[in-house]
Amino acid sequence: MVEYFSKNHITHGFVPTVLTPAFIEHTRSYNNLALQYLFTGGEKLKPVLTTELGFELIDYYGPTECTVYATFRKVKDINGKYVSSIGKPIANAKAYILNENMELLPVGAVGELFIGGDILAKGYLNNEELTAAKFISNPFRENEKIYRTGDLAKWLPDGDIEFLGRIDSQVKIRGFRVELGEVERTLSRQENIQEAIVITKDTLSNNKYLVAFIVSKPNAEEDITLVRNMLKEELPGYMIPAQIIFIDKIPLTANGKTDVSS
Repeated sequence: MVEYFSKNHITHGFVPTVLTPAFIEHTRSYNNLALQYLFTGGEKLKPVLTTELGFELIDYYGPTECTVYATFRKVKDINGKYVSSIGKPIANAKAYILNENMELLPVGAVGELFIGGDILAKGYLNNEELTAAKFISNPFRENEKIYRTGDLAKWLPDGDIEFLGRIDSQVKIRGFRVELGEVERTLSRQENIQEAIVITKDTLSNNKYLVAFIVSKPNAEEDITLVRNMLKEELPGYMIPAQIIFIDKIPLTANGKTDVSS
């Protein structure tokens, strides 16, 4: 694909998220790329080295109901604090982060992300019930709809939106509410960890506990005690996975999304 971009002097191109890290690595062996902007989206972008690329990397977020992307960010470093940012709304989109009472939330407060604006679809074909549940009246603008994404998010001080995972990924561990995405992000920020996914399992008495699956960076030491001690420095005890398992790679579905069922 990179060779095709090079031969045809492509300046602007879109690559699905699952292919982006490999695409970027292959561009480093081409000195005559005309590429100015590489756009990507569809899934959480894995850590990539973005220094000396010679082109801008733009990461998009947006459900299909927003035809198709709603926010964007220029990727400068996703090995640290930018890993969970989905940037700012594009020109014809609006973003709202609301609590359960449909009230606007301030910077740093976690709520559900709603999307509005010209990009919004009209609804689901031949499914009025689901349309009514997901495309609701905008409480801040008359005669407009907003879409209930089901995603947890919060505003960052710089005006970006931080994606915190799905609402249905919230679980209760020993009575405490836990966002699996927060544990995953804490793990992924660590120097020796390339990727991490956290799931819940049930004990014989139907009590939930956390299990973390970790992909280490090449040549990194795999030390469960070290990982657990690192987590204890940043997270309360009820958010520490009871099991930590190192694996070779995170399983993906056919369309490149994380396959939790595996």
